[in-house]
Amino acid sequence: MADIVDKPVDPYTSETIVVGVGSAAVGFATTNVHPSTGLFRGQRARVAYVGNETTSVRFHVTGTVPAAACGMILADGAYLMLDSPTAVENFLTVCTGGTATLYITYFA
Repeated sequence: MADIVDKPVDPYTSETIVVGVGSAAVGFATTNVHPSTGLFRGQRARVAYVGNETTSVRFHVTGTVPAAACGMILADGAYLMLDSPTAVENFLTVCTGGTATLYITYFA
C-alpha cells in the first residue's frame, strides 16, 4: 500500500466484464492490465477499481479459480479496490447466480 500512497496514480482505461452463472472464471483483459499502446504502454496496472452490478460474484486475487460457493464475495452494488499490481494481474471471478456486470477502471 505504501507504493500507492507515495506515488500518484492516473486512470488510463476501463472495461466492462459480463459474468454469467456456470461460465468459466473471468479475469481482466491482458491489454488493459499491461497496455502496449498510448501514454502508459510498457507499464502495468497498479490499481483496479471494480464496481459490481446486477448480482453477486465470487473472486480470488491469487490466481486460484473461484467457484460459485468458494471465494471472496463481491455483492451487487459493492465496490472493490485492488491496490496491488499482483492482485490486479491474478484477479479471477465467477458469478453466484444469474448474470453480473462488472465495471473496472485501471490506474498506473
